[in-house]
Amino acid sequence: MTAESSGGIWTYSVELARALGRRGVEVHLATIGAPLGHEQVREASVMRNVELHPGRGGMRDGSELAGGSNGDDVEATGRWLLALERRLRPDVVHLNAPLYGDLPFTAPVVAIVHSCALSWWWAGKGRAAPASLQPQCERFAGGLRGAEMVVAPTRAALEWTDFLHGPLHPVRVIGHGRSAADVLPRIKEPYVAAAARRWDDAKDLGLLESAARHLAWPVRVAGHHAQRVDRGRGPAPANGAGPATAVERMGHLDAEALADLLGRAAVFAHPVRYEPFGLTVLEAALAGCALVLSDIPSLREQWEGVAELVPPGDERALRDALVGLIEDPGRRRELAAASRLRALDQTPERVAGQYLEVYRQASAPHPRPLDLEGLLPGHARRAVEIPPGLA
Repeated sequence: MTAESSGGIWTYSVELARALGRRGVEVHLATIGAPLGHEQVREASVMRNVELHPGRGGMRDGSELAGGSNGDDVEATGRWLLALERRLRPDVVHLNAPLYGDLPFTAPVVAIVHSCALSWWWAGKGRAAPASLQPQCERFAGGLRGAEMVVAPTRAALEWTDFLHGPLHPVRVIGHGRSAADVLPRIKEPYVAAAARRWDDAKDLGLLESAARHLAWPVRVAGHHAQRVDRGRGPAPANGAGPATAVERMGHLDAEALADLLGRAAVFAHPVRYEPFGLTVLEAALAGCALVLSDIPSLREQWEGVAELVPPGDERALRDALVGLIEDPGRRRELAAASRLRALDQTPERVAGQYLEVYRQASAPHPRPLDLEGLLPGHARRAVEIPPGLA
């Protein structure tokens, strides 16, 4: 299994590997991207079913294509993965970096779509990806077509990917899982939590910061490139609740610190333009936060009915939703309880069982295509529209 050394893919990979271990599966975790931190090495080393294989850079998930990549690193990482597979002789190659899916692996390949550069550019920047990224995008598409199975975390992400890179088959939708014991609700405090990479236009952190000027509560933002900064006090909130407090950029937080931030937050805001799944949203729901999310296909698919959904890019709607929850503790508790109940159903054990089914099917002589219908919980079965502009 390939894994990113940073971001949500690391958490996803470790959670899945741990759950597979409880089913007797041995996992060799091959990491690409930045070097692992001491905490990550410790986290992997305590799992008896996991052997860690630190790699040497290379392409990350599709969103990283937004910033380009070194083609030499991609080629070198591909050779390293092939050599590793020849030595280990695995039953399945699980690629969290799909662009390696067309390499001549001996074992069947399952490619996971965590994000996609083409849809990221449309959602985050409102335009097509630059021509300079065409070779990487073509390789990403070739990797998907070279895999025996393609998995996406939401139906929305799968339909976007199929529209932009397909047709793809066989395909499967499998959401992420998170252990509830790792993200527990705590005594709630009056602040709004968020998690966003400062450089990522699709996270729309500026929109949240603008809305925060009108809130009586502080907004605390965790994420890479969100250094700890106090923006100072803004104008008085429109509701007359008193002077607005600072937006606090907390910087990168490890898993324990992020769980603490979410566990104490009364509200979690995620007004993004692009989100194939949203692992932090799942963690916030488990932590007992009331959710304020963008009304985009992937988040609607998962959280409709248990979260406040606001149009992406609409600062007034975002502000009104946050002010409404700040002023209505009963509504906060209602949404928090409902979203946590739904999140508790997304267990790592359930996800591991679905992946084992996919692994078995990928290993069959002729994997059969799977229909999208019936692969999602009942509340999520709906047509997913293509984002504006993509067509």
